[in-house]
Amino acid sequence: MATKINALGGRSTSCRPTTRAGLHLAANDKGMIYAWWAIFQSLLPVITGGFADRFGYKRTLGLAVSLMMTGYLIPPTTCGSPSP
Repeated sequence: MATKINALGGRSTSCRPTTRAGLHLAANDKGMIYAWWAIFQSLLPVITGGFADRFGYKRTLGLAVSLMMTGYLIPPTTCGSPSP
């Protein structure tokens, strides 16, 4: 087996990382996530299209951007994030 030098300058005889990352989901769990994602992506345009027709595309786009910004800001403020 070939010896490789890792990022810290040490020698490694393995091609695999020493730690495993990921959620370690079973195939059934992944399938359920993909199925719910497909259903959600299929039904969402019907709901948001009706909303845009009723309130206008500018208001709908403003609401969408606001919700997206809120979604990006929530994870850093939840418990489990390091505090300064």
